[in-house]
Amino acid sequence: MQVDNTKLHFSLPCGVGQLKISFDAAATLARDVCLETPGVAGMVSSERPEDGWYSTNGVMLTEEEQAGCCRVRLYIAVKYGEPVTDTAKAVQQRVKESIESSLGLSAGAVDDFVGASSISTQEEVINPSIEGDYFF
Repeated sequence: MQVDNTKLHFSLPCGVGQLKISFDAAATLARDVCLETPGVAGMVSSERPEDGWYSTNGVMLTEEEQAGCCRVRLYIAVKYGEPVTDTAKAVQQRVKESIESSLGLSAGAVDDFVGASSISTQEEVINPSIEGDYFF
């Protein structure tokens, strides 16, 4: 599917019209839920987005072929000493449930990329004003 890079929203039928949810709103929700998950130290910079992907502050997302369905990629730092696989599974489940219950979108996949293990606070892990393809 060729995604229009100028389209920065999901469109859902709603009543007698359309509901548009911005990619930024969905990415912000995913990021906030991720940061509230026990074991997550923060977000790390994501890779350079492919065509059709929206990227901001450690979250990438795209619309799948099925209307109202998205795929999410999260780039996280796990707290030192926390079980990485358990933390990643918790992030996936919480983000999927939140996107589906809060936004009415279907989360077809939630992919985690662990880019760091950190004893730092979230503010020390990422500077939100810096984006790029840097990994820790």
